[in-house]
Amino acid sequence: MRLFITLLIVLLYAFARGQESIEITVGDSIELLKPKYLTNYKNIDYIVKTRWVDTSTEWQWETGIDFYEYFFSKGDFDGKRCAIAFEGARARISAIQHYSDTTGETAGRTVFMCTPSWNKRAMFWVEAESAVEDLEVRVIHHRRKEMKSH
Repeated sequence: MRLFITLLIVLLYAFARGQESIEITVGDSIELLKPKYLTNYKNIDYIVKTRWVDTSTEWQWETGIDFYEYFFSKGDFDGKRCAIAFEGARARISAIQHYSDTTGETAGRTVFMCTPSWNKRAMFWVEAESAVEDLEVRVIHHRRKEMKSH
């Protein structure tokens, strides 16, 4: 399933940008571009955790595994469409989640859960395929260490 998600993201990103495909992974970042609408983004929500309950839930920073459970397991949230005021903001992709279409009509959708450095209690919830297609986000790739062959 993880291979399917990665392949889907790579193909969508390459198609939308008309460039060679590059794998999008946890640790990469997004930059919010100018939205098509006057007041907010169509495919991005801004979620703030307003009450944090300390839990034993941990998440794997390098892979994003369990990030959803860590962020949403307990507490209160305020979520709304991301305002145009965030244009130019950057945030780290902390998790990538694929949600299958239960009707079988589409491949489903992929979500980037991105945390901005200025507020660890907030996240951009990015509908990946639509946001990339509508040019609402640009993916900034983290420099990956090359594997040296001996």
